[in-house]
Parts: sequence; structure tokens; C-alpha cells
Amino acid sequence: MRRPSDPNRSPNATGSPAERVRRTVLRAGNRTFGRAAELKSIRAALTEPTTRLLTLTGPAGVGKSRLALEAAGLVQSAFRDGAVLINLSETHTAEEAWHQIGRALGCDGPVTAQDLAAVVADQEILLILDDCDLLASELSLGIAELLATCPGLRITATSRTPIDIYAEHLFLVQPLRVASDSDTDSDGKSPAVQLFEDRLREQYCDNAVLDCDLDVIAEICALLDGLPLAIELTARSIGTLTLHSALDQLRQGNLTPPSSRLHDTSVRQRSMEDALSWTDGKLGPEERELIQRLSCCEAPFDLDTAEYLGGLSRPQTLRLLDELVHKGLLLFGQDETGEPLFRVLSATRSFYRRQLSADRTRAADARARHARRVTAPDNWKPLAELSLDQINADTERRVEDVRTALLPLRALGEHLRLVEVVLALENIWIAQGRLPEMADHLERSVEALGADGGHGDIGHLLCRALETAGRWRAENGQLQLAERAWKSVTALYEERGDRIGRARTAGHLGDLARRRGHHAEAGEQLTSAAGELSELGDERGLALVRRYKALLAHDQGAPDAENDLRSAIASFRSLGEQRELALSFLALSRLHLLTEKPGRACQEVRSALSSLRQLGGPGDVAAALEIYGCALYALNARCHEHIARMLVAADALRSCHALPAGDIADLVDDVVRRLRTALGPDHFSRLRRRLRSVRTEALMDDALSVAADETAATVTEASHDCLTPRQTEIALMVAEGMTNRQIANRLSLSEWTVVNHLRQVMQKLEAPSRVHVARHMQQQRHNQPKVSL
Repeated sequence: MRRPSDPNRSPNATGSPAERVRRTVLRAGNRTFGRAAELKSIRAALTEPTTRLLTLTGPAGVGKSRLALEAAGLVQSAFRDGAVLINLSETHTAEEAWHQIGRALGCDGPVTAQDLAAVVADQEILLILDDCDLLASELSLGIAELLATCPGLRITATSRTPIDIYAEHLFLVQPLRVASDSDTDSDGKSPAVQLFEDRLREQYCDNAVLDCDLDVIAEICALLDGLPLAIELTARSIGTLTLHSALDQLRQGNLTPPSSRLHDTSVRQRSMEDALSWTDGKLGPEERELIQRLSCCEAPFDLDTAEYLGGLSRPQTLRLLDELVHKGLLLFGQDETGEPLFRVLSATRSFYRRQLSADRTRAADARARHARRVTAPDNWKPLAELSLDQINADTERRVEDVRTALLPLRALGEHLRLVEVVLALENIWIAQGRLPEMADHLERSVEALGADGGHGDIGHLLCRALETAGRWRAENGQLQLAERAWKSVTALYEERGDRIGRARTAGHLGDLARRRGHHAEAGEQLTSAAGELSELGDERGLALVRRYKALLAHDQGAPDAENDLRSAIASFRSLGEQRELALSFLALSRLHLLTEKPGRACQEVRSALSSLRQLGGPGDVAAALEIYGCALYALNARCHEHIARMLVAADALRSCHALPAGDIADLVDDVVRRLRTALGPDHFSRLRRRLRSVRTEALMDDALSVAADETAATVTEASHDCLTPRQTEIALMVAEGMTNRQIANRLSLSEWTVVNHLRQVMQKLEAPSRVHVARHMQQQRHNQPKVSL
């Protein structure tokens, strides 16, 4: 076969009238984003002599047509007789298709592949057969004949299913990347976000997309799997919907973007429903049954999972998976060991879930199989070992698989499995703000197991479940439900003779009495619980009760509240209980704020935020932001913008997760009123819009950055009141490079006393070594204002 001729060669070099008209394909009307690498590869393939038929495949709505049209516009000058676009989306038979191709090439009346071969003859021409999915198999032999008899012919096809002839080269078009890459992306925006923003601007040219909306857009694009058609349809629906309401709908599982209002759009591109219905009509009963069952999966799945969900043999499963990949309904990849993984895109998943739900019996069976599969220990145990910074989009999908499996597990009566899974993934439920939902699962399963809960390992698990459910209820302000759970578990502990469990629950109930203002009752319960836990050697339970006692002492105005909290902090640190450590730092920072020590409050809340970065929930983060913002404001810090962001973000978290107001709600409201006056109500409205959907990790990072820039000096100057005079004296001597023995001799103290003081200094300053103490004191001295004489 000859290469395409020089584009400067005369188009009239051949004799047929059909050849003497040079065809030109118009470039795609809208810009493409993130497709430079694909366009380069397609362009190279189309000018390679061995590539006679290049088929762009991929799932519905992935952008095959636009990519093919864009590529054709780039290479058409390399073909002496140009390029011809034939859109087959409204064509239903092979005869109609050949007639349409013939008309595009200048033929009148019905034609066959043989007739077209005579027309094309030795022309050097590129045919673009767009949307030939439904006719791929019917056209395959005719295309093969054309290529065999027309040496200058190249064909580019777009189809979810390959043409399946020997000359075919396949190019899989992937969804757009949704994660930003600072090295390659314009303004740090991923290709998916750029597409959404561009289509949004087309609809509302005068309303520029604010930077504050980009986080929302990025999450929308991620939930749409970077599928261009879904992104465009959603972007064009903004106006009727706000960005935030569109995001809320997607988060709730309504993953079907609304239909397009554009009249010049083909039927198959007017909605994702239409696009998928186009392929669904070609599925056989077995294929449709399997894809409906696989739509239960949020995360990528392996071959064993597909076999189990389908209830099929291995050969049947392999054959059907191959067909579904072949037809663009499944994406194929590999795990870290090279084993095959399959994935259903969100739009496809939503489409086939609706089909499955129409038959309740089949839907119940599919969900039961899915529930048993994803809650098997080898599936959920790796999730339990993850810290929050290890959770990515794939692991979030796996967690969602587990969460959606819990209701079917309850329906199946597999309550022990449910309790085990829910307890093991506590840190994830905390981070996602799902504690009330999970407490409900635990309580219902314990109730269903009923009489089995009194003895043995099952009884221990159920007691733990009820105690945990009560704790989760209390954290979300559901005090009556917490009390009911704790009273129920107290009876179980007494039946089992578990003194530690009973004492620990008594501590929880004591704190509940404190929160209700019953201080005398609370003091009695907490004192009794602390004594028993100390006697029984339960260090964790004792630390928890000490924190409760410190909060009670503060409520009563007692001066020793800080000591109990410091003791609890030391215990939780030694036990490696990071979340309890963070909550204790939060309690200490609240105590300092309310006793007018904002500098110390800032120090403690930063310690809390550092721990919450790994194990924090929305309520924890909201409380930390409120304390930090109010403390900075009390310090007269100049960073009003930062403080406003913290307090507005805290309010957004409480609203989003239906959390009750915090312990310092009145103080927060007062600071917000003052900031609104200083910054203006319009500024606050913009902040609320921006921060409504920001992730908690980003909020914590933003808060932790404050002292690193604008408020570092303010917090450092205020930290002097953290140490007693003797501790300050010893810390300054450490900064001078003196040893413990030298300090002891200078101050006429025992060396052991110096060690104890220094240990307290290191604890208060969060300094891991004496070197860090020295640096802190030197920095403090450096920040003190110079006095002129």
C-alpha cells in the first residue's frame, strides 16, 4: 500500500469525476481537553501504512466521535483526495449504511460495498464511519472488501464494539483524568474540570466560574468518572440546578445527568440513558443478567467476584465478561499483582441498577450475593488497617461497597458478621460522619441476636457493640439513645460479671449526667468508676474517666481540671490511642479558651488537629476549627480572613452532617457577628458558598497553615504562659546549653527534680527532645520586641 501523497500535490491527478472534488472534514466545534497524547497517537496511526482500519472504542459517552473528528481534521491534508465523515447514528440496516456512504462519496441511488470499491478505486481518502456500533458486525465483511480492493483507502471508525476484521487496529478511549496534575494541567485544573468549566461558560458567558467552585466541580467530575458526555450534560443543567445541588444529588446516588436541551444533538447524545439504551438493545439475556448483577459493585472487582455474583461457571463468566468488555460496558485493568480487574462506570452502574430493581426477587438475590462477597474477611480487613491519608478514590468505593452491603446482611440475618465489620471499620465511619447510621446497625443487630448475647465470645462482641453504639450516639448529641444503649450494656456486663465493662459504662453515664447539668450525680458516678478502673488496672478506661472528670471540674470552676486532662493525655499517648489523644487535646484547648488563655488554646488545638488529620471525624474537626478561630480572634490576630474561613467551615460541617451545636456555640456566634461586621455580609456569603462542600482534610490543612504564616508570632508570644516560672527558668537554661546536673547545681535542686520539671516542659511545649525545647525558647526570645533606651 502507498503512503498518503504530499498534500501539495494536485487533487486532479486521477481521472474519475468523484475524485476531482477534494473532501474536507470540519474540525470539532468544541474544544477537547486532556486529549493531546491520544490525538498524537491517532495521528501517527493514521499516517502509518500498516494501519488500514483504526477503530476508536470505549464506553458510551467517552468522547470517541469528537476525538475522531479532531484527529481527522489534523491529518486530512495528508490524503490527496481528502476525508469524508459519515454519521451512522440514525442508520438501522447495512443497506442504509452503504447507501449513506455512497451518497457521501457522490453516488446516486442504492450501492453495495462492491459498487463503492469501484468508486473509490485508487483514491487516497480517509473515511470516518462515526457511530457504527449497531452495524459493526453487518458492515465488517464489506469494509474488509473495500480495504482489500482500494489500496489508498483508510478508515477510522468509532464504535463501542470492534469491527472484528483482520485489518483492524483498536484504540481504547479512556474517560478524562479527574485528578489534577500540577506539572501538566492549566491552573492546576484536571482535563475533566476544564471541560466542565468550558461547557458551563458556554451557557453563562457573563458568569465566570469562581475559583471557590472548582473543588465542587472536581468532585462532580470524579463522581461522573470523568465521562465527557455525563460532564457536559451536567454542566449544561446548571442554572436549573446549582453546583452544590447537583453535587448533593450525585452524592445521594442519582448519577443520571439530565437530558440535553440542544436540538442539534443526536438522540443517543441527549442523555446517558439514551446513550446506554443504544448498546443495551444489542445485549443477549445472559449478558444483560450479568451486567445487572455486576452493577451492585461500586469498586473494581476481580474474576472470582464476577463468578460469584453471576452464579456462573468459570468458562461462562469469562465468555460473558469478554462480551461486556467488547461492547464497552466494562472497563478492564489489572491490580498490583497483574491479576485482571473489571470496573463498571457510574452511569452504566446506575442504568443497570434501575433495570435490576424492577425485579425484586432477582434484585434481592443479587444484593445478597454482593453483601456476602464484600463483607468476607479478606475484603474488609485490609480496609481496617488503612489510615485516613491512605484512603483514595478506589478504597472509598470499596468502603461504599461494604456500607451498602450492611442492610442486605441484616435482611439475611447475618448479624454477627455485620457487627464485626462495623466495629472493625470504626475509623472510616468516623471520618465519613456516618456514626449515627452505624450505631443504628449495631443496635438493631444486637437486638436481633437477643438471648445469645449473655455468654461467651458472642456476648463479649455484643457488649462491645452496644457500648460503642452509645459512644457514637453521644458524640452526635443523641443523648437519649446513648443512655438507652449504655443502660442495656450495663445489664449485660452485670450478667456476665464483667466489672471493667460495668465501671467503664458507669463513666460514660457519669459524663452523660454532666452534659445534662446533673453535676452531683456525675461526680458520684465518675469517682466510683475511676476508683474501680484503677483497682482493676484498666488504663484506657481510667484515662477516659479522667477526661470526663476534668470536664466536670471545669464546669464546676475547680482549679485542678487541667491536671486530670494532662494525665489523660499522657495515658492515651502511651497507649497509642490517637483519636482519644486528639479529643483530650480538644478538651484541654476548650478549657484554656474558656479560662481566657487563648495562646495555650492555640497550641493545644494544633496538637489536636495534627492527630485528627489521621483519625478525625466531621464533628471533631468542626469543634477544633471553632476553638482555633475563637482563640485567634481573642489574641487579636490580624488574620480575620483565616478565622472567618474556619468558623464558616465548621458551620458547614455541622450542617452537612446534621451535627448539633458545639459546646462554645454562643462564643462562636459572637465572633461570627463581629467578623461579619468587619468583613461584610457579602464576603461571608461567598465564603459559605465556597466552603459548603470542601473536604475535612483540606479544612485541617488550611487551619494548620495559619500559624505557619500570619499568626506564628502571635501564638509564640502567647505561649509564655504555658510554663510555670520554675519551668521557664529551667527551659531557658536548657536553651543556654546547660546539662541537667549544671542546672541542678545552679538552682540548688536535685538532678531528679530537674528531670521532672524538664519532662513537664517537653510535654507542654510538645517538644520531643531538649533540643526542641532549646529551639523553642530561642525562637521565643527572638520574637520579643526590642526595647529602645
